[in-house]
Amino acid sequence: DIDSVTSLFHEALALRSQGQPDHPSSLYHLTESLTWRYIRERIAVHIQEFAQLYCKLLPLCPEGTYLRSIASVLLVIDTVQTHSTSFQMLSNHVFDNAAALTTESIQVGREAVSEGHPYHDTYLNNLAFSLRFHFEHQGRSIYQHESALEAYQMCSELFDKRSPLENLESTSPDLAHKFSELSKCLSDAQGSAVGIDRAAIDRAETQYRRLTEQWGAVVAEIRNLESFSRFLLTPSYEELQAAACHGPVIILIASQFSCSALAVPTSGNPHLVRYPRLALTDLKKLKDDFAKAIKQATCMRPQEPRKDLRELLRIVWDEIMLPIVNVLEYDLKLRRRSRIWLCPIADFTLIPLHVANAFRMNTDGSELEYCPEDIYICSYTPTLSALIRAQQSMKKHVPPSFVAIGQGQPGVGQGKELLAVGDELNLICSLAPVTANPTTLSGDNATRAGALEALQQNTWVHLACHGKQDHEQPYNSHFAMRDTPLTLLDIMEKDIPHAEFAFLSACYTAVCDEETPDEVIHLAAGLQFSGFKSVIGTLWAVDDFVAKHVVKAFYEKMFEDLEDGDVTDCTKAAQALNHASYVVKEVPLEQRIFFIHIGV
Repeated sequence: DIDSVTSLFHEALALRSQGQPDHPSSLYHLTESLTWRYIRERIAVHIQEFAQLYCKLLPLCPEGTYLRSIASVLLVIDTVQTHSTSFQMLSNHVFDNAAALTTESIQVGREAVSEGHPYHDTYLNNLAFSLRFHFEHQGRSIYQHESALEAYQMCSELFDKRSPLENLESTSPDLAHKFSELSKCLSDAQGSAVGIDRAAIDRAETQYRRLTEQWGAVVAEIRNLESFSRFLLTPSYEELQAAACHGPVIILIASQFSCSALAVPTSGNPHLVRYPRLALTDLKKLKDDFAKAIKQATCMRPQEPRKDLRELLRIVWDEIMLPIVNVLEYDLKLRRRSRIWLCPIADFTLIPLHVANAFRMNTDGSELEYCPEDIYICSYTPTLSALIRAQQSMKKHVPPSFVAIGQGQPGVGQGKELLAVGDELNLICSLAPVTANPTTLSGDNATRAGALEALQQNTWVHLACHGKQDHEQPYNSHFAMRDTPLTLLDIMEKDIPHAEFAFLSACYTAVCDEETPDEVIHLAAGLQFSGFKSVIGTLWAVDDFVAKHVVKAFYEKMFEDLEDGDVTDCTKAAQALNHASYVVKEVPLEQRIFFIHIGV
């Protein structure tokens, strides 16, 4: 049958010569039949013809179209990843374009994964393949995350798939083991029905159907357990809305079709905030303008006015945050000084949304207009699921312990000396309550191994050191220590069972560096990913002397009114940071707006 189908598609392609409207469609269908034929027969000539036809097909598919999306992802995945022989033959044509093709496929997929799109299922599947290809080939420098937060979001989504099984293991170990074994057997059985022996193929297919039925029965049994009714199913809106249990979550979405925001309230339906005057190109320009303005401001004297930066923050207020505040105030009736969470996506991640400001008087000339930080306590979250996990893990409370780790004299090649680190550590220990059992780790003791051990043994940590993001290998992003760097991968591989709060201070002090805009958001989100429920980091490079003022104001607020026996509460971090940013007027504008809070 597959021979007949392939032959018919060859004939159809011959009748639909290049230039005819149906020519790309015939090319695509022929490549599909060649793929199936190769799976059955494993004859190299079929997959070689497949790759050659796809190279002809891609230029005929307009960017942004459905056919372009599936052509891009299948060419990259099938030719580069699966069929190495054909890949070698076409390496110059395919591999050099793999990054562009896969990036394009991801972009198209992201635009179309919303429910209601006519090709929703196919786009979602192709998007998953493209993301997997990017993830697995980071070591080849094919993919560099445009935003470190986006890199974290992708990893968070991947690890979200693990969490249901981990939860099941603690509830029903036997069922979890049975599910894992059947899943492995199913994975091994895929593709086993290849060959020319019809009897062997039939036996393999029968075995596969039997395993599928057993797997389905186990999944049904799992879904009968309390709290597992949606095991392996897409979370419902009601489940995701749990992220907003302590305040609304605002998801900011950017695409080539439109830019908008979705406010998820504590109860009720989400509210759409449209940005009719904001296009993706405007957002990209705004992001680039912020990077230039920050670079310019950090090279200015403290007393010089930051006109360009103020103008950009005014644009963010007028075009992005004011419509959100109007929905929160007038539609949701949210009280002032309530907490809200911002969940930016794509180019929104590199814009300091929380400090948008009109910088002008009201129409009656009475007072300055409010900005988001005046009205609400703003935090960030990479995903709704990440916030839900952090909230749920807060139910387990352990005795507090606080370590301040500082490295002002990092090892060779890790950065210049940080002169204010020692004073910062002393200041923190003087402010921390006795109940927090404060300790310090610095100098020759602040090594990679020493810092890892301190992270494992304490619930709160303050890191005052250089930090650097590795754009090509995100998990090699690191904190500078006395000997060798402490990488994100080091931290993520360790079990940090009682982690609650982390403050990343003075992580990178080289001003006017074009590669710094999103570095510490990645480090901060990486720590949250490792188990810390509440993390403070910076959007850009921050001077260590300036950071000391913000740190002092933050911890004074964090620990105020604590009496003997009181326990420190990391959920107060967002409010304390809001207070610190407001009261530290002697700090230049660009340094005040750098600090952000992620998590509970």
